[in-house]
Amino acid sequence: MYDISDKSNAIRQAQLFLLELHYTDEKYANIALDGLYGKETENAVRIFQRYEGLPITGEIDFLTWTLLYQKYLASSQARRSESFVILEENLPLNVGSIGSDVELLQSLINRLGEKYVTLPSLEINGIYSYSTSNAVRELQRIYRLSQTGVLDRETLNYIFSDFQESEKTKA
Repeated sequence: MYDISDKSNAIRQAQLFLLELHYTDEKYANIALDGLYGKETENAVRIFQRYEGLPITGEIDFLTWTLLYQKYLASSQARRSESFVILEENLPLNVGSIGSDVELLQSLINRLGEKYVTLPSLEINGIYSYSTSNAVRELQRIYRLSQTGVLDRETLNYIFSDFQESEKTKA
């Protein structure tokens, strides 16, 4: 599933999946996104396995990872369809930021990629990586803003306005 050198990112990804499930159903554990597979993460995995009818080991095997990812996708897509807002208090977003706000940003960037050929296609994973930062930097260049790669309020306003205008022209 992951290279040993990338173990912390794989754990953080699993934690993000588990946390997303908690946001939509509180029967799942609310955990920290720290990249450490400690007792809190192990317990959250056990809870997930119990509710999903999997063997309760507290370890993330292939079956647990696969089901966790499927549940995460369904949950995050449902939440994205309910909310099309990145909250002011969640800004700025930059490299290392994670969560549904980053997923929404990545989705917006991919949609705007239909309009701007210089925008890269992003994996929608909720992790503000260097790829996401570079895409934001490219949009800032297009909008003639300071090219920081950080999503601040001004950049977000331009992105939302541009997206809404693009959607109007499609209709």
